Amino acid sequence: MIFTRYMPSLNNPREDPFVLWLTGGPGCSSMLASVIELGPCFVQRKGQDGGKDRPNPFGWNARANLIFLDQPVGTGFSTVDGAEFSSTSDIAARHVWQFMKTFFSEEFSRDAVQRYGNNVHHVRTNQEFYVTGESYAG
Repeated sequence: MIFTRYMPSLNNPREDPFVLWLTGGPGCSSMLASVIELGPCFVQRKGQDGGKDRPNPFGWNARANLIFLDQPVGTGFSTVDGAEFSSTSDIAARHVWQFMKTFFSEEFSRDAVQRYGNNVHHVRTNQEFYVTGESYAG
């Protein structure tokens, strides 16, 4: 199972672009980027700033819908449960492609709206899409 976090744009999620952030490699998770680099807030250590998270004034989701993805399967919080382990870049690419097809499917979008309300993920084929990341991103 591929671990992902989705953070809709704070500006206009139905019109703003999607950004797929990839991080991977042994022990590496995209969660790190989402909470201390480019996500909507900085997670503070206990005792630092009263231990309360603080907003990131430079968070990328101010103007983009962010998708954080741990890949290849078996790294970060992505797990292998009898499925094909990502032992090559070709296998990892197939797993990411399957995730993207599911994430942008109308069925997934409809389910997300029913669960979380109108201001979440919507299938929009005309929105710009960018892929970026670090480490095993490419």
